[in-house]
Parts: sequence; C-alpha cells; structure tokens
Amino acid sequence: MRECAGLAVFDLDGTLTKRDTLIPYLAGFLLNHPRRLARLPRLIPASAAYGAGWMSNAALKEAFLRAVLGGTTRDALCSWTQTFTERLMAGGLRRDAVRQLRWHRASGHYIVIMSASVDLYVRPLGRLLDVDEVLCTEVEWEDERLTGRLATPNCAGAEKVRRLEMLTERLPSRSVWAYADRRSDIPLLQRATHAYLVNSARRVRSVAAQCGVRAVTWR
Repeated sequence: MRECAGLAVFDLDGTLTKRDTLIPYLAGFLLNHPRRLARLPRLIPASAAYGAGWMSNAALKEAFLRAVLGGTTRDALCSWTQTFTERLMAGGLRRDAVRQLRWHRASGHYIVIMSASVDLYVRPLGRLLDVDEVLCTEVEWEDERLTGRLATPNCAGAEKVRRLEMLTERLPSRSVWAYADRRSDIPLLQRATHAYLVNSARRVRSVAAQCGVRAVTWR
C-alpha cells in the first residue's frame, strides 16, 4: 500500500468554525418552519436527563433531531442546508484554520474533517472547503424522511480514535496532523505526529500539555 504524503485531520466545531454548529443549524431551520416550535417542550425531559448525567450526548442529539427535524424530507432540508453552509463559509470559519487547511492542500496532504456534528451539513461544508474526506455522525432516513435517530455511532471521543485508526490503516502516512479543541479530543490528538489543541480553556490546555499536546490560539 502506497504511503500518502501526509494526513491532516480537522475537528469542526470550535476548531475550523468559531463556535458549535448543530444548535445554530437547528435554530435556523426552526425560524424557517415556526410551526415546529411547538415540538420544543419535548426537549425539556431530555435536557434535564442529560444535565443530571442520565443521558448520553448521542441520545440528547437524537432527541434534538427528532424534535426539530423528525419527519422532514431531504428536499425540505436542502435549501436551508445550502444557506447555512454558505453563511459558515462567509463568516463562520476561523481565518487561521482556513489558512492552515490551505497549507495542507498546497503540501499535497490528504485532508479530513472529523466531527461529531451531523452529515446533513458537514458533508456539504466539506465539499465547499474542498477537503478529501468527511468522517462525522450520520443521521438515519426512512422513505426519504429523517427519523431523528443516528445511523452511526456519535463521532466523538473514543469513536474519533477508532475512525482515525481505520483511516491510518487505509491511508498510511509518516506524518499525521490533528487539530481539535475539546478535552475529549486529547486521546485523538495523542495519536498524531503533530497535534494541536485549538482555543481551549486553561484547564484543558494544562491536561493537554501533560499529554504532550501543544495548545494554539486561532483567530
């Protein structure tokens, strides 16, 4: 198997983008479909359970997807997704992240977005950013309607590590760059040749330093 020139893995929320993306995506859809606001009370028990530690992040994500997007067709989501990703491209990305991504592209590296966010908009954004591959959390469809369930494991924490291991088996490289912003991403970063923790809190930077991960600030 031929070794690739280099592999660059970018987290999305808070790393490539200035902030999280799922809630703004859902909120924007609700603004365009105000009748669905009546579904929001369904989220109160789920949010309380998550806050108490009784519900996983993946289960909470499914609760939000069901409440806001459940039953929606692909065609109904297409227009909003295009608007949302274009807005991210216009003003939602970190300039330094885009600059680093361009450097990897110019260096001939294989560029991957790896994100816990959902494929509804992460894949279209990946196409706009001209990355080679997107690995993210996928949603389930039945009869061309979104069910609100996840079709894959939530791409966070240990799942990101597993996907990176599969990726490096498929695309062996002497050098792997990884960029992420959360404490849960540190195990992923530790498996990279060049690891960068982006714009994280001081306590997270301290943990990263103990693990040999460099902290950087991106505008």
